[in-house]
Amino acid sequence: MEKNSIEIDRGLCIGCGACVTVCPTGTISLVEGKAAVSEEETISCGHCEAVCPQQAVRVLAIDEEMSRYNTFTAEKQWLAPGKYSTSGLVQLMASRRSCRCFTDQPVNRAILEDLVKIGITAPSGTNSQAWTFTILPTRKAVISFAELIASYFGR
Repeated sequence: MEKNSIEIDRGLCIGCGACVTVCPTGTISLVEGKAAVSEEETISCGHCEAVCPQQAVRVLAIDEEMSRYNTFTAEKQWLAPGKYSTSGLVQLMASRRSCRCFTDQPVNRAILEDLVKIGITAPSGTNSQAWTFTILPTRKAVISFAELIASYFGR
């Protein structure tokens, strides 16, 4: 948990309580019919900001740069549970393949950086998201790194 970094614009808040319902730490409550920060600490998960229909909640600890991609523009609108295309999700998952037809052509670094940003959106225990990524720019670098790891475990 970290020091609270949630701001609520009570002028925009309509008192629907959606942010209160999704807050896993009880950091937000309704006070006089409007959302208010009622606890000192938060995990800055962003659930409250995502569900607010009036965009009255802002989690300052969330780095907006992590939602900007170099190779495409992401949709900003949060999808509420059950409000997405199940058929489309199934089609996407069924279309995934792990074809190992590698080429010598390096992958554009911007694509790799976008993939890392996408990867960190995966859920993690207690929203800790203690991710570590290593981008290796060439096949030679991958092989060299694999050899170092093998050597380490060989000892």
